[in-house]
Amino acid sequence: MPSGKHRTVTKRNGDVVPFDKARIQHVIKKAILAVEKSPKMDPEREAAHYADEVVSELHRTCPSAETLHVEQVQDAIVQVLHRDLARGENSYSSKPESLWMAYLLYREGHCLVRNGRLKPEHFSPDTRPKERLEERRTWNQEHDCDTTRGLNRWYKGGSLIDLIRAAEERSSAQLIEVANRVGDMLSEGRLRAMMITGPTSSGKTSTSRKALRYLSEAHPSVRFRALEVDMYFRDNKYTEKLQYRVDGKMITDVNFELPETYDIALLNEHLAALMQGRTVMVPHYDFRGGIRTGETTPFRLEPDEVLLLDCMHALSPQLTEAIPVENKFKLYIEPLTVLSDHNGSPVYFTDVRLLRRMIRDVRTRGYPTANTLWHWHLVRKGERFILPYVHSADMVVDTGLPYELPILKAHVRDELTRLLPMFERNEDLFDGHARLQRILRLFRQIRNATPGQEALVPPDSILREFIGGSVFFEK
Repeated sequence: MPSGKHRTVTKRNGDVVPFDKARIQHVIKKAILAVEKSPKMDPEREAAHYADEVVSELHRTCPSAETLHVEQVQDAIVQVLHRDLARGENSYSSKPESLWMAYLLYREGHCLVRNGRLKPEHFSPDTRPKERLEERRTWNQEHDCDTTRGLNRWYKGGSLIDLIRAAEERSSAQLIEVANRVGDMLSEGRLRAMMITGPTSSGKTSTSRKALRYLSEAHPSVRFRALEVDMYFRDNKYTEKLQYRVDGKMITDVNFELPETYDIALLNEHLAALMQGRTVMVPHYDFRGGIRTGETTPFRLEPDEVLLLDCMHALSPQLTEAIPVENKFKLYIEPLTVLSDHNGSPVYFTDVRLLRRMIRDVRTRGYPTANTLWHWHLVRKGERFILPYVHSADMVVDTGLPYELPILKAHVRDELTRLLPMFERNEDLFDGHARLQRILRLFRQIRNATPGQEALVPPDSILREFIGGSVFFEK
C-alpha cells in the first residue's frame, strides 16, 4: 500500500508499480531466514521493524518524491540494515552485520547476472567456499583448535610448535595443488595470465610468491611477471569520499574499494597490447597525493613469461576482459577462520582480516589503527563486488591459520583498548565501534601469545606478511 507521499516505484524495466511496504518487509524477511538460524524474534516481526525504518529513511532522504526508483528503495534498505549495527546487543537481529552483507551480496549478485557479468550458474546467495570451509572445519576439530578453549590449550601447553607446523604444512599443500593445476595449463600452452584475488588482507602477495616458488621448481623455463594493477587507480577526484565527525572535526575518507576506482579502459588497452607482445607504459600513482604523477614505466611480456595480476577485483570480467577466458587461471583466496568462542558463536572471518590489516597498515604504511577501523565498512561494502565471483574461480585456497589470533592480539590489543572511548563517543563511527566491541570481547576469551611463541612462526608463513619478518618481503 502507498506510504505517505511515496505512492509508486519505477522498476528497472521502466514499469511503474504501487509503493508497497509489504514487499520491503518480504525481502528483508528472506535475508533474515538466510543468515539467522535462531532469530532474536519472530522473522515477520523482525522484518516489520526494519521495513518501518526503511519507510522513515525514504521520507528523510526523498521527502517530496511521489515516485521512487527501485534503486532508491534498495539503498534505503542497505542504510537501515547497516545502521542497526549501532544498536549492538539491542539490534533487532542476532547477526546484524551478516544480515547487512547478505542483502548487499544478494542485490549485487543479481545485478551482475542481469548485466551479463556473472553466469547464473556461478551465482549463489551463499558466497562461502563450502568445500574448503568443511575441510577447514574437519581439520580444526581433529587438531582441537576449533574453539577458543581448544586454542588456549595449545598456547598454555608446550606443544604449540606442533600446531604451527601442521597448519603451515596444510597451507603449503594447498599451494602445491595450485602449482599442479597451473602446471597443467602451462603444459597445454593455454596459460597467459594468472589472477589472484580475494578480500583485503587475505595474504594475496605471500600466497602468490609462495605458489610461484613451487611453480618455478616444476617449470623452471617459465617466468611470471607481475603487473601492479594499483598503478591504474584514477585520480582521487573521481573516487567516492565520505566524511565522519570525530570529536568535532570532519575527517575525509577515500573509498578505494570499488571497481570503478580503476581506469578500466586503460588497463584493458594495456592488457590487450601485452597479449600481443607489445610494450606498454604503466602509469605511476601517488597514493599520498591521490593522483597520477605523469611518470610511466615500460612493461612488456617476453614469450616465456606469464602475466601475474594480484588484485582484489581480478575475478571481475570487466577488469580483464582483454584477456581470453581460456587463457586465465583464476585463484580466489580467503582466510577461513573456523573458530567458535566460549558461547559457541562463530568468530567472524572479517575480524581476522581486519586485525591483519590494522597491524600491517601501522607497520608498513604508517597508517593509524583508528583510520583502518573506521574505513572498514567501506572495505566490507566493496566486497560485494568480489564475493559473488567466488564460485567462478578455478580454485579456492584457505589462507587462514588456526593459531594466529593470540599472535594478532599481542600486537594490537592495547591500542584497541585505548581507542574504545573515542569510538564510543562518536556516532559517525558506529560501524567501527561495533567491530571494536566484538573484537575486544573475543580477546577476553583467548590467551596472549608471548614473544617466544610468535618467534615459532616460520619466515615463509602468510602471517609474516602482516606481523613482519617475511622472507618474501626482504628489502
